[in-house]
Amino acid sequence: ALRRSLAMGKLRRAVSSRANARLREVNVAANEAPTPEVARRVKTKLDPSDVLAELQAKSPFLAEANREAESHAFAIASLREALEKMDGTASAETIEELRDRAEQTLAALTDEPRVLRLLEFPEARLESLRVAAANAKRLSECRKRAENLARAFSSRASTASSLFAEHAQSLAVLDACVSTADAVAASRGADERRFRDAGIAFDWRLIEATREAAVGMCGARLRSALARCAAARERLKETEGILRKDEEKENDAEVLPGLGASSRAFGVSAIPSRPKSLERRSTKKDILPEGEDRFFFESSALRARDANGAETVPPSSPFTRGHHVFVRASETPPATNPGARRFAARLDSTRAVSDDATNLWVLKSACDLAYRAYLRCGGVDASLDAAASLAEFEIVAFGEEAWREAEIVAARAAAAARVRSY
Repeated sequence: ALRRSLAMGKLRRAVSSRANARLREVNVAANEAPTPEVARRVKTKLDPSDVLAELQAKSPFLAEANREAESHAFAIASLREALEKMDGTASAETIEELRDRAEQTLAALTDEPRVLRLLEFPEARLESLRVAAANAKRLSECRKRAENLARAFSSRASTASSLFAEHAQSLAVLDACVSTADAVAASRGADERRFRDAGIAFDWRLIEATREAAVGMCGARLRSALARCAAARERLKETEGILRKDEEKENDAEVLPGLGASSRAFGVSAIPSRPKSLERRSTKKDILPEGEDRFFFESSALRARDANGAETVPPSSPFTRGHHVFVRASETPPATNPGARRFAARLDSTRAVSDDATNLWVLKSACDLAYRAYLRCGGVDASLDAAASLAEFEIVAFGEEAWREAEIVAARAAAAARVRSY
């Protein structure tokens, strides 16, 4: 069993007494009368400079710093001369080259601050050079990203598989441009003084150029969405023309044998009434190739004809609004309850959506992106302002069904963004 020991206590006191013998002598000398002789003896025994010199002589880090200062003295002196020659007229490329040279020269140092202090190097000027070069590089990279993305939107049409990724990329580029420009602008007051004192030129117009590039990218995105909607309208017009030609051919085949086709030009009706069993319902199946989804137009969207074969289009027809409404043949009619019908598309997120819903989501997301750029960048350019005027009339032409299905597309876009963030 363990027990207390008097011998261990005596051993500890003996060791402490021997180790602190010199300190006790110094304390006794300090407590003596303050005579010059006592003061000289105490100062000789407790000189701080001697203690610091002894520590520096024994420190391997200080020895390594002194060795590096001696070996890199010429390269660092040359770098210092280049820094001191700067007079505020150097270009951005020259500043970046000098920063790269400084980083390459100082990369071999183990303790850079200590070595630079030993050589009396202007560290404040070096730090200003680094900040100026870094800010210019960040602004230039963000501006180039925005310009490249704007050119991509203008040169090619978005595919269905890349819509979500392009929207997320646009948001990321806009956020990067705005955050970088705001960060550089926030520290402009202090940085401008330190750059001027160090003789470093910095083009502060890069801040506004970065914001303008972000606005231009958002404008290109909005114009691409408008072009997508316009192309959809053209396809619908072509479909309408094909259906009209089919109906005209059918009407021409049913002209009475005694009347020619020119009889209709004089107001003579050559088309007898047909029983309902012979009426033919025009569908998109007649013009779609095999393997495509089968859609059909709503009956209210069909062209009506009078007795003379002239077309009559009601004012509320989807053709007059510029958008067709497609309905899948396999879908069941919506519920009669208005509340259930309003939220049916939102709840059934696994069903297929129409092209109108996808086009509406693309246009709406582009409008949101443009307004976000307008708020965060402080304005828009002329092209984005003109595109916004067109989008105002374009977006209100979509029907209620397209707006409900667009919520499904938005939910899928949000889910895709979450998956990419993992």
